[in-house]
Amino acid sequence: MKYLFYLKHFVIFILLLMYPLLNIPSSEGSIAIFLEMAKSDNKSIQLICVDYVEDHIKRWGSNEIILQTLDILVNNYRENPIIENGYVINDFPDIRISAINLLGILGTPEAYDILNEVLLFENNLEVLEAAQEVINK
Repeated sequence: MKYLFYLKHFVIFILLLMYPLLNIPSSEGSIAIFLEMAKSDNKSIQLICVDYVEDHIKRWGSNEIILQTLDILVNNYRENPIIENGYVINDFPDIRISAINLLGILGTPEAYDILNEVLLFENNLEVLEAAQEVINK
């Protein structure tokens, strides 16, 4: 079972290396990897995901997969923070704030729906302030 974990991360890493070569804007295969990267438990992979999503938005705009990816990045650690001895150790606010800023760049009604959800359910003040700033722009 442990080998499957390593194999999955190895495949994601190889695909990350190949993504800049996959210069196909409309191919769902080339951006479907974003969803897997966003679901990863590895913070480094999620940071790379944020960079690739930002690049994709600047080049070709948004689509449903981009919105789903940003939704996962914003809400994943709010719903599943890393807890030790009953205390939240890390909910990765830096990743979540970056995803919130990208939602603001999109400016679509769907993006603002995600941001409004953050305002309703968020506990981290940094993330909450970032969402409020993006909505007020």
